[in-house]
Order: sequence, then C-alpha cells, then structure tokens
Amino acid sequence: MAVAADVARTELLEEFSAEVGRRRGIANARDLFAQNHPIGRIGEPEEIASAVLWLCSPGAAFALGHILAVDGGQTAD
Repeated sequence: MAVAADVARTELLEEFSAEVGRRRGIANARDLFAQNHPIGRIGEPEEIASAVLWLCSPGAAFALGHILAVDGGQTAD
C-alpha cells in the first residue's frame, strides 16, 4: 500500500510559491498551483494524514496492493 500525495499546504510549499511568484512577477504562485487541481484548491496536510490513518486502520484490511491517490482529482482529470 502507498499514498501518492500531491501538493499540500506546507511551509516548504509557501516558500516555493513565494519564490516562483517573485520570478514571475506575481504576489504568490500558490493560486496557480491550485488552478491545476480539478478540486480547485491545494490539499491540506491533514487530508494526506487522514488517508494514511485509514490505510493503517482495520477499515483498510481488505485493501491490498493499492496506490491511493490523494491529489485533488489530478490523476482523474
């Protein structure tokens, strides 16, 4: 089992977004990243953690050999 997570709002993402924004002459590139997700926003770290917790729970006992995409619909697009 594995979790394939996409962009989540973290300190590192904020720093990266600010730097990309500076290079492109915009305030912050975070909104550009969000527009690339069908859900229209960036994930939250808690959403990734919830997927991991589910995989560790008895509820996932019959889920074997799966890669769980937690990506705001990126792979479904």
